[in-house]
Amino acid sequence: MVLTIDDEEIIRASFRELLEDNGYDVIEAENGSVGLNKFFERRPDLILVDMIMPEMNGLELLENVTRFSLDTPIIIVSGAGELKDVVKALKLGAWDYILKPVNDMDMLIHTIERALERRRLILQNREYHERLEDKVAEQTMSLERAHHELQESERQYRTIVETAREGILILDKNRNISFITQRTTSMFGYTAEEMLHKNIVEFSDSEFSKIFDDKLTELFAGAGCQFDIKFKRKDGSILWGIVSANPLIDTENDIEPVFCMIMDITDRKVAEEELAHHKAHLEDLVKERTETLEKTHKELVEKAHKAGMADIATDIVHNVGNVLNSVKTSVQVIDDVLKHSMVFSYQKANEMLRENQDNLERFLIEDERGKLLIQYFIKLEEGLFAEHQDLKTTTDRLKNMVDAIADIVSAQYSYANVDWLVEEVNLEKTVEEALSVIQQQLDSYHVKVVTQFVEIESIPIQRIKLLHSLINIFKNACEAMYETEKNQRILNISINYSQENEKAVVITIRDNGIGIAPENLERIFSYGFTSKKGRYGLGLHSCANYMTEMGGKIWAENNPDGMGVSFFLKFRIP
Repeated sequence: MVLTIDDEEIIRASFRELLEDNGYDVIEAENGSVGLNKFFERRPDLILVDMIMPEMNGLELLENVTRFSLDTPIIIVSGAGELKDVVKALKLGAWDYILKPVNDMDMLIHTIERALERRRLILQNREYHERLEDKVAEQTMSLERAHHELQESERQYRTIVETAREGILILDKNRNISFITQRTTSMFGYTAEEMLHKNIVEFSDSEFSKIFDDKLTELFAGAGCQFDIKFKRKDGSILWGIVSANPLIDTENDIEPVFCMIMDITDRKVAEEELAHHKAHLEDLVKERTETLEKTHKELVEKAHKAGMADIATDIVHNVGNVLNSVKTSVQVIDDVLKHSMVFSYQKANEMLRENQDNLERFLIEDERGKLLIQYFIKLEEGLFAEHQDLKTTTDRLKNMVDAIADIVSAQYSYANVDWLVEEVNLEKTVEEALSVIQQQLDSYHVKVVTQFVEIESIPIQRIKLLHSLINIFKNACEAMYETEKNQRILNISINYSQENEKAVVITIRDNGIGIAPENLERIFSYGFTSKKGRYGLGLHSCANYMTEMGGKIWAENNPDGMGVSFFLKFRIP
C-alpha cells in the first residue's frame, strides 16, 4: 500500500492512476497533517510526499514519521529542486528524492520498487536477527545456519543499495561533473577522480558533441528532457545511453545544478545495428532463395501432376475392380444359364417332330413318345419363362454394374477437371443400388441382408462417392464373414438419426465376421494399410477421403458381442 501526500489533487490523481496500473493499493492525503494521521491509521508500505505543503511540509512529516518508524520508505517529490533540501531530506531519513514534474514514470516505478525491495530486505534482516536470538540458546548448528542466512541477506541488501541500473551524476552551472556514482564511473571506465570537475560533453562521441551541447542548453534554460546519446569510454569503445535530466531550481527560480540519470542501452543499439545488417543480408538471401524456390515449385508442380494422374488411375482400377468382380459373377451366371438352356431340349423335341412330320397325327396319338412330347411342350413354356426371367434379372443387374463402371470413370474425370456434382440423395435408394451391384457376391457368399431404415428426407451429398464407399464396405463385409457358418452370415444395414445430434444421420453396416484387431481400427483407413495378402490398402482409404470431402465422418468399432465389426457413415443434415 502506498500513501501519496500532495496538496495538488491532479498530481495525486496521476500518481494514483500510475500506481494502481502497476498493482499497488493507494491512499491519499492533501497535506502533511492529514498524511501523518493516515500513516498511523493505515501503516502504508511506502510514502510519496511533496516537499512544500500547507499545515505540515514534507520535511516536518519526515521527522515525525522517522521518529516512530525507520522502516517505512519515504520518497520526497518536490518541484523546488534545491540541493540543500535534497541533502536535508536525505539526512532526516528520506530514502530517495524525485523532482517534479515527473517526466519518466518508469523511473518513478523503478524508484518505488527499489525502495520496497530495500525495506523488504531490512525487515527480513531484522527477522533473521530476531530468529537468530531466539535460537542461540537452542543449538549451535541452528545459529550457524541462521548466521549464514543473515550474511546472505546482508549481501543482497548491500548489492541493492550500492548498485543501480542507471548511472547518476550532477552537473554544475559550467556543465562540469560535481557528483558521480560508482555505477556511472564503471559505465565509462574511468575513476571518479578522472571524471569529477570535467565537462560532460568531453565524454561524448565527437559526432554527438553538438547535439549534446544543445540539449544541455535546454536543460540550463529550465526544461527537463530525455534523449539518446553516444559516449566514448576510456578504452575507446562506444557507450550508448538514454539521458534523463532535470534542472534543480532554487526558491528564486535560478538554475542550480542539473540532475542526470544515464541508462546503458549499448547492447540494444548494437543489436539494432546487427539486426539492420542481418535484414539486408536476409533480403539478399530471400531474393536468391525465391528464385530457387520458383524453379523448385515448377518442378514439384510437374511431379504432383504426374502423381495426381497416378492416384486417379489407382482409384479407377480399385473401384472398377470391385464392380468387375460382380460383373464376372453375373457373366458366369448367364453362361451357366446358356449352357443348360432348355433351347437344346426344345431343339431335340423339334427333331422328333421333323422325323414324323409325314405321319404326325398317328405319332402324336398312338406313339408314346408323341404323347410325352405334347406334355413336354406344355411344360416348356414355364421353363423358358423362368429361364428368361433369370437372364433378364442378371442382365438388368449387369447393366447396373456397367453403369457403375461408367460412373466411376466419369467421376474420376470430373474429379480431375471440375467439382464433384452435389445432388439430393435418397440414402435408402443408394444403399439398395450398392446392394444390387454386389448381389451376385452376396449370393455366392450366402450372406443374408437385413435392413432397417427410418424415413429420412434426401440430403445434398455426392452420390457417386457414397455409392463407391458402400460397395467397398459391403464387399469387405462379405469377405470378413467367410469363416462364419453359411446359414449364420448376416449383414445388418440401418439408417437412423444420430443419437448425439438431431442434425445428423448415420448409416450403420454390421457384419458377424472375424472382426478387426483393436489396434487396427483406425489404421484400416490409412493409405496402403491392409491385412489381406495380395491387396493394396486402397479401398477404405478412399472411403475415408470421400467422407471427408463430403463433410462426413467414417469410423469402425468391434461389436460388443465380439462377433464382427460395425462401420458408421455419418452425414450432417443442412
